[in-house]
Amino acid sequence: MDKATAIELLLRPFAGKDRAAAMIGDLLETNPSPGRFWTSSVALLVSVAWRLCAALAMAYAIFDITWRPAFNAFVSVSDHLRATMGGSATWTPGSQAIARELVWALLLGYVAQLECVSAVVALVLYGYRDALTAVSAVLGGLSIGLCWYLSSPLIRTGLLCAMAIAVAIAPATSRKCRGALAALVLATCASVAVGFLMLTAAAHVHILIAPTILGILPLIDLLAISRLHRMFALRT
Repeated sequence: MDKATAIELLLRPFAGKDRAAAMIGDLLETNPSPGRFWTSSVALLVSVAWRLCAALAMAYAIFDITWRPAFNAFVSVSDHLRATMGGSATWTPGSQAIARELVWALLLGYVAQLECVSAVVALVLYGYRDALTAVSAVLGGLSIGLCWYLSSPLIRTGLLCAMAIAVAIAPATSRKCRGALAALVLATCASVAVGFLMLTAAAHVHILIAPTILGILPLIDLLAISRLHRMFALRT
């Protein structure tokens, strides 16, 4: 494999096959010296990859920042479960119902986090005017609020109504909003599904690597968002 092919392969994930080939072709037409070839190649890689790298860094930052509000409901339900069981190892119908609430609170927390991650990724990659940025920001904010105020019936009802209205209005607004909503749902479901599958597999082989597994969720969400954005032709 020659050096031009190697650089083209590095460019493909960021620029696409055709654009990467065109970029390398333009570079080779200038008949550069070895030193200029490598400096130009690095410049090309930076020019096509910096935005994706910045989006990944922001995704991990927002994933860490939203941890506390996203899992406020999970912590509250956990405390309720411990208080209900009172140190007993016997499961009662009441404690089983709370345990089910615990699973839903955990799932809601991850969904809220990933929707916020999607909003930041879309903002960095596609700008604030993009439909995916707007839809994911609205639903991510409402989901975080729902996690934080899950124990308050009045606020919880209001946030659920707001989410239902947002989900109902978005498809009717434009084709891009419909595609953005579909992309957000699919990306979130894919990230959550992969995370839970990996956690289940780790539990079966008795490997305690939950933090490492959950740490790849922003990366999965980023890859899903970038792929689905192209699939639904959401670029303005």
